[in-house]
Amino acid sequence: MTVRLHTIGIHPVKSTAIRHVLSAHVTRWGVAGDRRWMVVDGDSRMVSARELHALFTITADTAETIPPAISALRLSAPGHDPIDVAEPQGDPRPVRLHSHDLLALPADAGTQAWVRRVLGRDDLTLVWCDDPTRRSLNPSYAQPGDHTAFADGYPVTLASLDSLARLNDWVRQTAADRGEGPPEPLPMLRFRPNVVVTAVPYLIGRAVRLRDLMAHDELVEEPAGVHPNSEDAA
Repeated sequence: MTVRLHTIGIHPVKSTAIRHVLSAHVTRWGVAGDRRWMVVDGDSRMVSARELHALFTITADTAETIPPAISALRLSAPGHDPIDVAEPQGDPRPVRLHSHDLLALPADAGTQAWVRRVLGRDDLTLVWCDDPTRRSLNPSYAQPGDHTAFADGYPVTLASLDSLARLNDWVRQTAADRGEGPPEPLPMLRFRPNVVVTAVPYLIGRAVRLRDLMAHDELVEEPAGVHPNSEDAA
């Protein structure tokens, strides 16, 4: 079986627009630049795009998504001037990500004003994970020394186009069994993976070691000289 690497995606701020890249550096805590930032509410709990769809309108970039970066993070949104954000300094504060109690540093006051203005809520705060190694992972699926920042559970998320096709087949069949019309297919972007591969049809509900797949992969060719997040990209 040949496993082909289809796309690589980075989410600099959790639940904002996905940024596709041609290559990525993978560390013990995940893809470099991925989900080091997130938005929390007045109770310091993570706010996701499921709750606040406007998060999808924010594009976040780092040196990993548009090199070279002039700041740790650049935020942009339609109808608003972009803002450059520095890595915060000071003492971390408690935040909550699902059932995980973590620590994070809030961004500066100007950034908070920008985020609140764009998202239309005054109770929001953008925070940064300064040290992903503070968070340990489920030992049933992780190895000692594995960590992650603000990903839901594990350092790298992987999905298969073949598994997505199978899932959409099940959804269509379920709708037909109920006498309903065929629903719109679920898009891959809904699952927000870091790595999308082909020729792996049975990833649904399974834990898969990325290194076992990458031993077989073939990179998909991309147009030379055009970064996928640049103004010249299609």
